[in-house]
Amino acid sequence: MRTEMKSAANVSNLIDVQAVSPKCMGLFKKGFKARNGNIDLEALGDPHYNNFLKFVKCQSKSTKEVPCKLDEKAYDICHTSIMGVGSYKGKKSCADEIKTLVACAMTGSKK
Repeated sequence: MRTEMKSAANVSNLIDVQAVSPKCMGLFKKGFKARNGNIDLEALGDPHYNNFLKFVKCQSKSTKEVPCKLDEKAYDICHTSIMGVGSYKGKKSCADEIKTLVACAMTGSKK
């Protein structure tokens, strides 16, 4: 029997509200704050996940950090693989990649 673990993770500890780019604040409120920080990081395609992803990508683009661009590319490769063949490096989600992207986007936005 296959057991899948749902990871409705509270990612609040990764988000510093003071560091959210003003141009991303609307996406932050829609994709993150409205869910009290609880985002299922394994639910690719879920509307809440997609809204959170839009916020993360906006925040990533608001920084000039090259590593964030690399993390975003790594996430995109993972996402494409999972949507195409159902797995990426033996995993069924991009939870690790999106956490890395969030961490970079939030770190890179601090002055």
